[in-house]
Amino acid sequence: MRTGAGERLYRGLDGRIDPKWNREWLEQVITSNISPRIEGIEIRQFDLPNGNLVVCVHVPKSFRGPHQASDNKYYKRFQSASCAMEHYELDDVRARAQTIPPLVVLDMKPPPETCLQFVLRNVGTLPARNLKFKWSDKMEWPSGRPPAQFLRGITFLAPGKVLEIFNHGEKADLGLKVNGDDFKFDIEVSYQPGDS
Repeated sequence: MRTGAGERLYRGLDGRIDPKWNREWLEQVITSNISPRIEGIEIRQFDLPNGNLVVCVHVPKSFRGPHQASDNKYYKRFQSASCAMEHYELDDVRARAQTIPPLVVLDMKPPPETCLQFVLRNVGTLPARNLKFKWSDKMEWPSGRPPAQFLRGITFLAPGKVLEIFNHGEKADLGLKVNGDDFKFDIEVSYQPGDS
């Protein structure tokens, strides 16, 4: 059952787990029986008064699928059952995984003498999570070090969000060769797309 906010409310338990089984055992079963591994699975274990356990497993949406089970089949949910996928369904899932549009764009405004100004935009309809930045070791930043956001990364960038990132200092040439008025450098932004 879903609420308007997208959260799930549970009306009861669908079973119990014998106390000899625990969270570590379940993690091992999941990671050793699914390929490629699903990142971000969360397992919570609750003790019941009668000595049994209840285990809740949260499986986030994966962008690395489809995922193969240990029997070399790919499964999908159909109503309350798991069914093996047909060949055309696998092709469809693979095609969708390869056509996720980019979410994040990083631009640079023309630099004045002592400042670099970057504009980071989420141009997609999904949030971007865990943004990380990479650049050449040869780059010399005006402030002597990269912007703090580039160093620590950005945890969450909402759809439509625009961030201006500045780097102030003595010079704005990045220590790289200038060809005419154009800077030649790359900054790579990696991120994890995620549901809102």
